[in-house]
Amino acid sequence: MYKKSFFSFVLAFMFLITTNLQTAYAVNGFELFSPYSGVSVTPGETVNYDIKAINDTGAIQKADLSVNGLPQGWSYNLTAGGFQVDSLNVQPGSQQSLALELEIPLEVEKGTYEFEIQAANANGPDDTMNLSVTVQEQGIYQTEFTSAQPNLEGDSETKFRYQATLRNRTAQEQVYAMEASAPEGWTVQYESGGESVSSVSVASNQEKTVTVIATPPNQIEAGSYSFDVTASAGGTSSSQTFQADVTGQYGLELSTPSGQLNTSLNIGGSQTMELIVKNTGTIPLNELSLSAQSPPDWNVSFEPASIPVIEPGSQQSVQATVNASGNAITGDYVSTITAESAQASDSIDTRMSVQKTSVWGWVSVAIIILAAAGIYFIIRRYGRR
Repeated sequence: MYKKSFFSFVLAFMFLITTNLQTAYAVNGFELFSPYSGVSVTPGETVNYDIKAINDTGAIQKADLSVNGLPQGWSYNLTAGGFQVDSLNVQPGSQQSLALELEIPLEVEKGTYEFEIQAANANGPDDTMNLSVTVQEQGIYQTEFTSAQPNLEGDSETKFRYQATLRNRTAQEQVYAMEASAPEGWTVQYESGGESVSSVSVASNQEKTVTVIATPPNQIEAGSYSFDVTASAGGTSSSQTFQADVTGQYGLELSTPSGQLNTSLNIGGSQTMELIVKNTGTIPLNELSLSAQSPPDWNVSFEPASIPVIEPGSQQSVQATVNASGNAITGDYVSTITAESAQASDSIDTRMSVQKTSVWGWVSVAIIILAAAGIYFIIRRYGRR
C-alpha cells in the first residue's frame, strides 16, 4: 500500500513539473542576449554591440525592435544582414544576429547611462535587454588650435614657418576660416596638405596639420614680434599665439672709394685697385671671402683674401691686383668681383681697358725717326746727281 501511494506521489510530482516547464517554455522562450551589457567609453567614440535574438519556442517568432531610454542627442543604428531593421523573424529553435551601433556625442557629461533594447511580440513572448554605457571623462564641444613650437628665431629675410594642429572636437564637420592679427607690415599665409589655403575643413573628431607662414617687412628692426592666428567655424573657435624673434638684418656692400669701376693696364701687365667691403646691416658679418670671375688667363688676387668679421656700420679696405693675360689684345675686359659671407653677398663688375705697352710705343717712334733720317740722308747725298 505504501509502495502504491509513493508511486502515485511521484507521478503527480512529475506531472506538475512538466506542466510548469511547458508554461515557462511558452512565456520565456524568446530572449535577447549580448556578451557586453556594460561598457566604458570616452566622448566621441562609437560602441558596437553584438546581439543575439534567441527563439527557443516551437513556432516562428516576430519581434518588433526598439531602443529606449537613450539621452537626447545620442544616435544609433540597428542592423541585421547589412540592413537597418525595426522588426525581426526568428525561426523555431534558432537565433538571429543583430548589430547595434551607438554613437556617443562629444558634448556629454561624465557618468553612467542606461538604456534598453526591446523585442515586442503581440502574439507571443517578448524580451527586454538592459544595457549601460559609462562615459569616463567630461565631454567637450570645442575647437583646438595648438602648436608644439610657437616660437622661432631668424633674420629679417627669414620666412617663419610654424607647424600647428587643428582639432575638431565637435559633432559635425567644420570649415575653419583662418585669420591672423599680425604686426604692421607682416604677411601671414597658410598651407594644409601641401597647398596654400585660407580655410581648412576638418571632419568631426579629427585633426589636420596647418602650416603658418609669417613674413616680416623689409628693413625691420631686431626684436620679438608676436601675433595671433584664429581658426573659427560657426559657434566654435580657437586661437594660438606665435612669436618671431628677429635677430636683425644682414647687409653687405662692395664698392670702391670713388665709386669708379674702370681702370686701364697694359698687355701682360698688372693694376691694383682699392675695394671697400661695408656691412650695411644690423648684424655682424663673419668669415667674408673675396673672389673674381675674370677672362681666360687673367688673374685677380686680394689682400687680405678673407675678412674674419665686420661689425654693423663698419667697413674693410681690400687691395685687388689684376694681372692681364700676355695674350690679351687691345680692348675692354670685364671682371666680376664678389664679396660674400654665409649670410650676405654683393658683386661689382670692373671694366679693364687693355692697351699696348709704352715700350713698344717708343720703339715705334724710334723706327719712324730712323726711317725719316734715312730718307733725308739719301736725298742729301744722291739727290743732286
